[in-house]
Amino acid sequence: MKYTIFSLTFLLMIPSYGQPYIEGGHTRHRFAQLNLGVEMLGDPFSSSTFLQPRLIIGGTHFWGHADLYLSIPLFQPQKPIVLPEIETGARIYPWAIQDRKARPFFGASFFPRTIKVDNGPSMHTLDLSLHTGVGYLMGDHLLSVTLQFFPQDHRLYPTVEGMRESMALPKFYAGLRYTFLLDGTLSAEKDWQSGRTAFLEDTLSKLGRLNGWTVGIGVSSAFFMQTFEQEYLQSPLLDRHRISSVFPEFSLGYYFDRPDLQLEMIYRGVKSKQEGYDGRHEMKRQSLGWVAYHFFADFHGFAPFGGGGLSHEWVNIEEWRNDDRIDQGSISAIRPVLVAGWDIRPNRLQGFYLRTSIRWTPISVGMESDAKFRLDQLEVNFIHLVIHPKRW
Repeated sequence: MKYTIFSLTFLLMIPSYGQPYIEGGHTRHRFAQLNLGVEMLGDPFSSSTFLQPRLIIGGTHFWGHADLYLSIPLFQPQKPIVLPEIETGARIYPWAIQDRKARPFFGASFFPRTIKVDNGPSMHTLDLSLHTGVGYLMGDHLLSVTLQFFPQDHRLYPTVEGMRESMALPKFYAGLRYTFLLDGTLSAEKDWQSGRTAFLEDTLSKLGRLNGWTVGIGVSSAFFMQTFEQEYLQSPLLDRHRISSVFPEFSLGYYFDRPDLQLEMIYRGVKSKQEGYDGRHEMKRQSLGWVAYHFFADFHGFAPFGGGGLSHEWVNIEEWRNDDRIDQGSISAIRPVLVAGWDIRPNRLQGFYLRTSIRWTPISVGMESDAKFRLDQLEVNFIHLVIHPKRW
């Protein structure tokens, strides 16, 4: 999965170059930038020397007032009991990022963490993180220091006796982050200001030349909205599924310019596993969806959309104890899907866009034990590179 992330990051860097916000005013071609970088995360109040390097993929929006990001662990030198996972967050700068000036920010994030004690289960939590810090821009280079606070700092962890004991989690993390600001659209700004872009869009749209096929690849994760009651598990020492692993997502579609409508076929494979105390519970899901969504606004290149469709779901769930399968369930069925999100597209002539989308699909799987496994998942496609081959 990390190779997919690095490949996508490399592709995004090829056509890009830096662009300070303070030059040129609040134009649509300066509304958002891609941010790529690294972060060192640690626990400043722990006696251990916990440090974790992370990859940062994000976007700075609203002319330097908002920073939406994905923070991905690269590797873990130590083996802590509480391991930070992929973080999805937002930072708000009350005073916009400006060259050679320190700017305070505040924000929040969904921050999954994995707890594992000895041979116990890997318990996944989905915690809310509140944070504050200071950013400093030097040209295209943004440095920031952050202090993160977790309101919930205790979790119940299953023990081998079938009980649950309260376990303290780190209450604070501190981070030192470096990101490079990139943009691939500034060269089109003069054409937009002169009216040439509008003329080309209108002319090509009337000829149907802006319609065409699209292909895409992105990075996603899925949050379990409902799973099952704890007593449904045959192995009571295991925990509920909270969040899936990160997975690649592939799309093939067709874009209609005049109605501003996207038809899309999407494939993704989702996995989640709980194991410990000689028990294991696995969920494997493959989805092939057909969706249609309409772009209903355009705010300086920020284009939100909404829609829905159908998804063919192949799901298999198994529970094991001491290498013996004790429960199983599977489906192959078509389910409805709802989708919403936004594109960052300064104009409709571009050969590629960056897209963020959120999908919901209701799924229920009957088990051999007569339990009902509710698999409703909220899929978050953090960053999706959409290419229009016809426009290159």
